[in-house]
Amino acid sequence: MPIAVVGIGIVSVSVAVAERSWQALVLAAAIAGFGLAYAAPKLAPVTHFVTSDRFRDTTNPIDHPDRMTPAMVVHAYADPAQNVKSAFSSAQRHGWWEYGNYIGTLASILIVAGLAWTFAAPSIRGRPPVRAIAVTALVFFVLSLGEFSAFAPALWLWHIPTFSWFRIPSRYTIGFTLFGTMAVAAAARDLAGRIVWTPARQLVIGTVCALAVCQLVVVNRAHFRDVFSLPPLDSGFRIMKGTGEPAFDSALSARTPNSPMLRALMRGQAVLYCDESLQLTRGADSARPLVWSDERSKISSIVFTPNRVQFSAVGGFEPSRVYLNQNYAAGWRSTAGPVLLDPRDGGRPYVQLAPGQTGRFAFSFMPPGLVPGTIVLVVALVTSRLLWHRHLPAVTVGRAIADSSMTGGMLFSARAEHASRLLLLASVVCAIATRIIVVAGEQQTKLANLALISFSATFVLSLVSHTAIAGLLACTYVAPLFISRLWVNNATAYQVFLSAGLVGVMLPRWSPRHWALPVPWRVPLVGWALAVAATWPIVAAREVDFHPESAALLTKPVSNLGLPAWMAVVFTTDSAAVLILSVLWLDWLFTTFGGDRRTFTRTIIVPLLASGTAACAVATYQLLNDMSFMNEGWRPLGRAAGTMLDANALGMIALLCSCGCVACTNWRSLWSRIIAIVIVAFTSTAIWASGSRTALIAGLAAFAWIVGSAIQYGETPPSPWAVRRRRTTIAQVVVVSVVMGAALYALKDTGPARRLGWIVPSASADAVGGFLKETLWNRAGYGTAAAEMIRKNPCPVMVGDYLSHLRRPLAPDNAQNWVRHHLAELGLVGSLAWMAWAVAIVVWAARRRTSLADRRSAVSIVSALAGILVISQVGMPTQNPAVALTCWTFLFWYVLVRSPGDTTIAARSAVAPWWGWGLASAFVIVSTIGTWMVGATTLQVPMRAREAGRPYEYGFSSAHLTPSGDVFRWAPQHAVTVVAAPTRVVKLTVWTNRQDIATHPVQARVWHENHVVIDTVLHDHQPVTAYVVVDREPRWLMVRTYFDRVVPPNALELGLAVQWTFVDADPGDAGGAHVVAAR
Repeated sequence: MPIAVVGIGIVSVSVAVAERSWQALVLAAAIAGFGLAYAAPKLAPVTHFVTSDRFRDTTNPIDHPDRMTPAMVVHAYADPAQNVKSAFSSAQRHGWWEYGNYIGTLASILIVAGLAWTFAAPSIRGRPPVRAIAVTALVFFVLSLGEFSAFAPALWLWHIPTFSWFRIPSRYTIGFTLFGTMAVAAAARDLAGRIVWTPARQLVIGTVCALAVCQLVVVNRAHFRDVFSLPPLDSGFRIMKGTGEPAFDSALSARTPNSPMLRALMRGQAVLYCDESLQLTRGADSARPLVWSDERSKISSIVFTPNRVQFSAVGGFEPSRVYLNQNYAAGWRSTAGPVLLDPRDGGRPYVQLAPGQTGRFAFSFMPPGLVPGTIVLVVALVTSRLLWHRHLPAVTVGRAIADSSMTGGMLFSARAEHASRLLLLASVVCAIATRIIVVAGEQQTKLANLALISFSATFVLSLVSHTAIAGLLACTYVAPLFISRLWVNNATAYQVFLSAGLVGVMLPRWSPRHWALPVPWRVPLVGWALAVAATWPIVAAREVDFHPESAALLTKPVSNLGLPAWMAVVFTTDSAAVLILSVLWLDWLFTTFGGDRRTFTRTIIVPLLASGTAACAVATYQLLNDMSFMNEGWRPLGRAAGTMLDANALGMIALLCSCGCVACTNWRSLWSRIIAIVIVAFTSTAIWASGSRTALIAGLAAFAWIVGSAIQYGETPPSPWAVRRRRTTIAQVVVVSVVMGAALYALKDTGPARRLGWIVPSASADAVGGFLKETLWNRAGYGTAAAEMIRKNPCPVMVGDYLSHLRRPLAPDNAQNWVRHHLAELGLVGSLAWMAWAVAIVVWAARRRTSLADRRSAVSIVSALAGILVISQVGMPTQNPAVALTCWTFLFWYVLVRSPGDTTIAARSAVAPWWGWGLASAFVIVSTIGTWMVGATTLQVPMRAREAGRPYEYGFSSAHLTPSGDVFRWAPQHAVTVVAAPTRVVKLTVWTNRQDIATHPVQARVWHENHVVIDTVLHDHQPVTAYVVVDREPRWLMVRTYFDRVVPPNALELGLAVQWTFVDADPGDAGGAHVVAAR
C-alpha cells in the first residue's frame, strides 16, 4: 500500500501543479478512497488487530544504516547470476530477496534513456502526465537507496504513520521498475511520431524486444527450478468443514523442510508456535484440550469448524469456568454467555457457567471490523456503479459543449445541484453506517445484516420496477414490532431497515444531476439538508472528544442524564438520516410520480394505508381485548402502541391514515365506501387507544374541517339533487357525532380521557393562564431547557443533540415543540434554512388560490398536514422516521392534487437562481464553522462535564506514587480528566521517564479548560510545573494533555507523568494572575 500511495500521490500532485488544475488531485483522492473501501473488509480487522492490546510485534530490529550501494543497485537490476543467497556488499542488511529485481541490461538502459528523453525532449505528447510519471520513477529510485545520507527521503517517510511499517526501503525498487517502464512507453510513443518506420526498422526493433523478453524468461525461470518438487499433500479438506477436535502441536518448527505447517493444518493439528512476526499475546496451553473447565463442570463432544468450536457442558453445583484454549483476540463470542479474559498466563478466554447450566454451546469468532468493512465495501461498490463512465466536467466533450451555451450563473447552479445531490447521498449512507458501527456486540452484526438485506432486496426489485417501493411501504408501520421481536431487541432498529430500504429503492432511478423539487423550495430545503450533512460528523466526533479511533470512549457518559457517547451518536445519526432522507425522498417522488396521480396513489398511498390499517387493527385489539398483547412498555400507562412500539407515533399515523383514506376513496363506489368506513373505524379507534391527547384533538379538528368543507361546497358541479344531498350529509354527520359522543362516554375511563382530566384547568383566569403557560411554554421543564439552550448557543449545535444538554431530573425527551426544538439544536444561524423554507411554503400556498377539481382530497390532505403542524407546537411527531416519511409523502400528494403543474417535467427541469445556491453555500460554510467552533470549545464533552460539575476521564492510568509518596498518573498521547477542585489553586506537574529523552526530545502540552498552561519540549527527566487558578463555578478542574509519542496501552510508563495537587495558595500568584508557570 505505501508504494501505491507514493506513486498515485506524486503523479497527481505533479500533474495538478503542471496543469494548474484540481482534477488530478480529485481523481487521486477517489482512487485512494475507493481502494481503501474495496479493501475495508480486510483492512478494518487488521487495523483493529495491530492497535489492540493483544497485538504482539516480534519483528526483528533492523541494523542501520539500511541502504543500497551503487554496486548493489547494478546487481539488483542487471546481474543475471543473482539469487536469494547472493551477497554483494557489507551494507547489505537482509537476504538478497529484499533487493533483487532483475529486469536485464537492455531494460535498465531503456529506463534510463526513457527518463532522460521525457525531461530533455522540447515537446512531448501529454507532457505533464508523462513528466509526472518520470518524476515518480525517480522518487522511487531515490527512496529505494535507503539511508544513504542524513537527509534521505526514506528517513522522512519513517516518521509518517503507515509508512513507518514499511521498514525495508529497497522494496521501493518495485515502484521504480513499474513507473520506469511507463516512462519508456511514453518516450517510445513520442519517438514513434518522429521516425519514419521502414519495414526493416520495424523488424529490427521487434526482434530486439523479443530477444530481451526471451532473455528475461530464461534468467527468471531459473529461480523456480526445483521449487515445486515437494510431494503432494497426504490429506484433503472440505470447504467450511472441521476435523473434530484438533490436536495441538507445540514441537513443530516452521523452518523444517516439506511445508510442515501446511501439512499439520491439513491433518487437523493446531500449530501452537509459528515464525510470523505479527502475533497475538500467547495464552494457549499445549497440555490442555481445545475446550476445558476448572473441574466444576464436565466438557465433552468438542467439534471444531472454521471460526466455531462447539462443545457440550454439564454444570456443577457451583459456578464454573469453561476455557477456550486459544490465544485471545477481540471478536470471540459464546452462546453460553459473555466471553471474559482471565489475565493469568498471557490471557485465557472463558465463559462463566451458572450452577447447573447444561447444554450444547459454542464459541464463535467474528473479527472486529469485518462487518463495518463489509458495509464500506458495499457502499463503495454502489457508489462505483453510480459513477461508472462518468467524467470530470473539464474533460467531458458533451458537457463542455452544453456548458458553453450556459451563462456563468447557470453553470454554477447546475454544478451546485450536482454536487449537493452526491453529498447528501454520501452523507445519509455514512450516517446509517456510523449508526451501525457505534452499536457494540451482537446488535451490530444484526443491524448490519438487516441493513444489507433491506438495501439489497429493495435495490434489486427496484431495478425491475419502480413499483417495488410498495413492498417496503407496506412494511413501514408493522416493521417496528416484527423487527424488535424477531431480529434484534431494539425499538429503533427498524429505522435502519427503513433507511437502507429507501436508499436501495431510490438509487436505481436516482439522477445525480438535477433536483426535481419546486424551484421556490429547492434552495432552502437542500441548504437545510446540506447543513445537517456537513455538521453531523463533527457532532458525532465531538461526542468521543474527536478521537473516533478509541472505542472505549463510546461507553463514557457524555450528558447530564448519564447517556453514553454511543447513544448520543445514535441520536445524532438517526436525526440526520431522517432529515436528509426526507429531502431525497420528496425529490424522488417529484421525479418518479410527477403528474401521475393515479400511479402515485396505487404505488405509494395504498401500501401506506394498508400498513397503517394493520397497525391500527392491532391497537384496537389491545384496547378492546388485551392491553398487554405485544405492548409491554405502554401497558402500565393504559395506552396502546399497536405495531409501532410508540403510542404517540401510533396516534399520528392513525390521524394521517384517516385523512388519507378519505382523500383517496372513490365515494361513488359502494365497496370503496365500505372499505373506507372500516379503515376509518380502525384508525379512529387507534387514535383513542393510543391515549394521545394531541392526536385526538387534531383528529377531531380534521374531521370537523373535512365535514364542513363537504357541507359548504357540496357537489362540483352542482346538480338538482345537491340540496337533498347536503341535507342527507348533515343528517349523517349528526348521526356520526351522536355515535362518537356515546362511544367517548363509554370509553371515558380509557385512552386520552384520563390524561385530559389531569390537565383541564379550573374555571379561573389564573388557572387558565397557568395551564396555557405550562402547556405551550414550560412543557414540564423541557421547553424551559430549550429556551436556555437557544440563549446560550445561537450558533449551530446539531440535530439530535438536544439530549446531550438536558439536566436531571428531566428524563430523555424532546423540547415538546418543533420550532423550539430545532432552534435549540440548530441555533438561530442554523435555523435560517428551514425558516426560509417555511416562508416559501406559505408564499407558494398563497399564490395558488385556484379552483380545485378534487376539493375533498385536497381538504383531507391539508387537514392531516395541519393536524401535524398543530401537534408540532406541543410535541415532536416527526422525530419518528415513519411519521416523518408519511408527512413528506402527504406534502407531495397535496402539491400533486392542488397544483399538478408544479410536478411536470418542465417545472422540475427549471434551475434555481445562482445567487440562491451562493447563499446556501455560505450558509453551509457558516454552519459548519460554527458547529466546529462550539464543538471544539464550549460544547466539547470535557467542558460540558466541567460546567455541569460531573467527573469525566479517559486515557489516564490508575494512581501511582512517586518515591516521596505523591500521587501521579501516566498519560498516553491524549488524556483528559475532570475532577472536583477542593481549592482554587492547582499545581500541575509533568515529566517523563523515557530512556531516550536526551537523543529524542518530546513535546508535552497541558491545557486547563481551553487555556494552554504548559507547552514545552522535554529534554531530560526534570519536571515542569505550572499553577492554575480555578476561578469559575462550579469549582472543577479540567486537564487535557498531549504527548507527541504513540504510547502502547501496556507500556504507559513510556508516556507522560502528570500530577495535579490542590494547594491553599499560589506561590507565583502576583495580582491575581490566572496562570503562573515555572521550571
